[in-house]
Amino acid sequence: NIIPNYITAKQSLSRCYNDKSSLHLYKNNNTVCITLSSNNEDECKVLPKGMEVQVTLNQFATKIISFVYDFDYATTNHICMACPECDNTNFYKSTLSTVDILSVQYTTNVNPGQIFQVEQEEKDCFFEYRNNSLRTEVLLSNTQAIFMAAPNGQCSYLTDADNLGNYPFTLNEIKLLVSYHDGTQKTILSNAQTTLLQQGDYMVGTFVESDILSFFSADVAVENIDMIMQVTDADGYMHTLDANTHIFRQQAALGVDHTNLMLNTQELVVHNEPNAQGTAYDLLLNQPGTQSRARLYFTNYNSNSDETMFFISTEDFSFNTASSHYSCIHEDVNLTECIGNITFLREKTETLLDQMKIFICQTVYDSDGNVLYLFTMDVHELTISCIKSISGVARNQSNIELKFQYYPGEMCEYNQRISLQLQIELVNTSAPVLLSPYDIRWRVYQETYNYATTAGQMAQLFASTYKTLFVSTDGVQIEDIDLIIEDLRLQISYTQSYIVIAISMVVAGLMYGLQVLFTHLTNAKGKKKAIALVQKMSEDD
Repeated sequence: NIIPNYITAKQSLSRCYNDKSSLHLYKNNNTVCITLSSNNEDECKVLPKGMEVQVTLNQFATKIISFVYDFDYATTNHICMACPECDNTNFYKSTLSTVDILSVQYTTNVNPGQIFQVEQEEKDCFFEYRNNSLRTEVLLSNTQAIFMAAPNGQCSYLTDADNLGNYPFTLNEIKLLVSYHDGTQKTILSNAQTTLLQQGDYMVGTFVESDILSFFSADVAVENIDMIMQVTDADGYMHTLDANTHIFRQQAALGVDHTNLMLNTQELVVHNEPNAQGTAYDLLLNQPGTQSRARLYFTNYNSNSDETMFFISTEDFSFNTASSHYSCIHEDVNLTECIGNITFLREKTETLLDQMKIFICQTVYDSDGNVLYLFTMDVHELTISCIKSISGVARNQSNIELKFQYYPGEMCEYNQRISLQLQIELVNTSAPVLLSPYDIRWRVYQETYNYATTAGQMAQLFASTYKTLFVSTDGVQIEDIDLIIEDLRLQISYTQSYIVIAISMVVAGLMYGLQVLFTHLTNAKGKKKAIALVQKMSEDD
């Protein structure tokens, strides 16, 4: 028997929706959303849960297709569709559209009466980090990153949270995207402990991870942090929100009350005034096997600016250390670029704190490289060194010749005779070594000084990794500058040896010449005596 093959056409339901239906085209996240205005027709109640939605646009060549698995004619008023293929096209400029809703058995057509072209970037819903008390930033603890997003009022659905801080939208996805200066990125995904609540004027996303500090350590230069959220609002519209900042800080109490930054020519020197909390932190830091690394950030309040600079230090960190150095004389630093950046900063010193956020990220690691603690410190005050450079030359074992160059100016301490104390500190793998201090009555812009040393101190000096000159007046330190000291002792020794050898050769030559002359004279005298004797004998005959 032959079984007939039937082809059944879809039944068309033409009166399910009216022209009050609308279409929203979102340029920023390539999304199409349909608002359905129902006619409440009984014949349409047969539409099943599983439906295919097709959208045709006059500015996009292909149909946009999506599937809905919980469709209900009585309650489904909004359908949103992602369109990755719409990227970099003019789909959002469409002025004509048809929408077909299909099942295996039924089909209905929607003609949107209005098409809305949405071009607003949804990251415009938030203030970035700015020179204002209401700004977006990230707070860090050992296990949490708390993203404090500051809504700017442009997106109303972000300001309608209830008394418990819950927003009137469905959170579909949330994550942190950390972007680094070298172009790499890392993502912190949400988990069961992730929350998003309104707290005061802020939308606060809390991310819990055991290794959260590793994303922000001083080993990496953080350039941007984005909290990206995909939400569906109360009207069923889907939004992808992006709150952005480039600033992070520790959540716990700060360990310093005041931080001064001195801008020298080839290095930046930080002076801290620790408080009681900093002293308590030091007890945590003094653990065997720990090591420190710091990164000094200069970042514009406008995160779109490219005026972002980073300087690094590998000195062991302590809140009670008098100063810390961020030197251009470092194996990981391009010397020319570093000096150029400092010159740029020196020229802007008067307005720098108004234009840029300046802060330090100090990270403490265990012997395996795991991050134990992360501290941040804001810079409150800037000063400029009027010493342009100091170079050193060791010509012998007993002193170092220091040569000074200045930036003359009214505020420079060295434009008059002044009493100074100079002292060199040597740092290597062991504890720092301080050479003998010297008190000097400094002349106006004095250019040279011979710093006396012993042979043992000279050996320590050239075995050390870092050499720093501290300059004080009336017991107050006013400068500390890293030194590069050229060792000319070996060359002098060679020169002296060459001179001794040359003199020895000259003396030897003279001695040989005298000996030859003496022999010649002696022989000549003998010949004269012999001739005289022969002559005398001839006369006698």
